[in-house]
Amino acid sequence: MIPLVRGLLAVVVGYVILTIGVDLLFALWFTNPDRPITLHFMEFAVAFTFVLALVAGYAAAWVAQRAEMKHAAWLAALIVVMDAIAILRYHAQEPAAWFEPANLLAGVLGILLGAKLRQRARRST
Repeated sequence: MIPLVRGLLAVVVGYVILTIGVDLLFALWFTNPDRPITLHFMEFAVAFTFVLALVAGYAAAWVAQRAEMKHAAWLAALIVVMDAIAILRYHAQEPAAWFEPANLLAGVLGILLGAKLRQRARRST
């Protein structure tokens, strides 16, 4: 496969994993529209985002098969841009100012750590 196509696919795969997972979490939590956003939910959502990002970063690095950290950095940059848009668009609706920045940090760190784990796994084989 052409390296550019593989690199784009790596970022797309990571983004899809992260987006679908977070969307499922919110869809399951908000099956009842009157259900409030609690502190416990926000804490769980940040931890869940980290785990999903870890998987997404690992998957992106696996698909890329080379320059794992570079592809993870592109995926992290995409997440930063998308979260910045969400923060600007929905900030007034958030019940806590710390939630979006914490979620963003969890996502970026998870992506980079996941890619690093894949990089180490590839080098050890």
